[in-house]
Amino acid sequence: MNSELQDAGSLQEILAEMGADSGYERPPTNPIPKEMVLKWMASRDIQALGATYAFLFNKPERRNRVQPPLEYRDYHKFVTHYFERCFRENPDG
Repeated sequence: MNSELQDAGSLQEILAEMGADSGYERPPTNPIPKEMVLKWMASRDIQALGATYAFLFNKPERRNRVQPPLEYRDYHKFVTHYFERCFRENPDG
């Protein structure tokens, strides 16, 4: 599978975990493996990075689903990388 398809899959995966792809009023509450979130954080797709940022920072209950919890260095590395990309690329989403 090429990286573009993997990134597209990551975006869909993130949106599903946010409950964005369902007609349900209540988003999923199941635990999410830390390794999966770290994979999202390493995506090359700016939209997947934006969805990851929204997942982690828009609603604390989403962030609390990550098991084991992310550490400060995980957040710091991700946010720094994501904001740098946003400043350089000025994405629409």
